[in-house]
Amino acid sequence: MSRTTKALLIAAVAVMLVAATSAYSYYETWDGWFNSGNLYYNSKTYSYVEGGIGVDDSTTRIGMDLFYRTTIPRIAFVCAAGYRDSIFVYIDEFGGAKEYGQSGTTEGIGSWSGIGYADRAGSTMLFYFGGSWEAEFDYTDPPDGTYEGTWRETQSSIPGVRGSGTSSGSLQ
Repeated sequence: MSRTTKALLIAAVAVMLVAATSAYSYYETWDGWFNSGNLYYNSKTYSYVEGGIGVDDSTTRIGMDLFYRTTIPRIAFVCAAGYRDSIFVYIDEFGGAKEYGQSGTTEGIGSWSGIGYADRAGSTMLFYFGGSWEAEFDYTDPPDGTYEGTWRETQSSIPGVRGSGTSSGSLQ
């Protein structure tokens, strides 16, 4: 086999490997996550004021999309009951899975956790906080898709905290 033939063969194998790898992985950015909702604590309703996760990345495996967060996000969401009476939630773990692919409509589920703190008239209380999410991902309107879903608080290190809300946005 000549050098030229070997070089062409190596190049052809490399192109096939790149094509095969590209067929099973992609990168997605979600433009926000916690878009609305309420937290309830100590007989008060804390309504969503602002928030969102800055960057959520996904990686694909055959059969499932596995989601992971690669950067420390800003405040995930803030809920307020009144002047100087707010709950701030910082997400430090965000993960889950969805059905494979970027076509049609797919379903996803996962969990999130982090640290929350209640700032009540200058008195601060720190607690651990977490929950679940589920969403529908719609890729039927190219070039970008959309998602809609819900989030739910399922665990807290202080008793009596509960809450839920919605999520929606664009996939890019």
